[in-house]
Amino acid sequence: MSRFTYYYCSKDKSEDLKEAIMEIAYKHPSFGYRRIRAVLRHQGFKVNHKKVYRLYRELNLQKSVKRKGYRKRAFYRQPPVAEYPNHVWSLDIIEDRTEKEIRIRILNVIDVYSRYVFIPLVDRSIQTP
Repeated sequence: MSRFTYYYCSKDKSEDLKEAIMEIAYKHPSFGYRRIRAVLRHQGFKVNHKKVYRLYRELNLQKSVKRKGYRKRAFYRQPPVAEYPNHVWSLDIIEDRTEKEIRIRILNVIDVYSRYVFIPLVDRSIQTP
């Protein structure tokens, strides 16, 4: 063993840093390791994020990851039942392109009760009133 290795005294100040991290974490439970690092740097510690993260995990302060909750399905209404002509209409817009890349839209309207199909409206753009 070399003499240098035998007399080497570590300059690791992890104990002071651990105490400071614990103090900040208990004072501010919502803080993660990144914000704790910012507070430590503000207090005068010269420490990088990797060391703070390592000590943060060693002290078991790591927060559990919140998973996204599943959204409840929206309540879908049943379509109304047509009882007489012109009571319920259904419409559909179809979009297509010609050989010269001109966009054409077709609006189809149908009466649900009588199954009468109105004349389709064909135009380059169909504006809503």
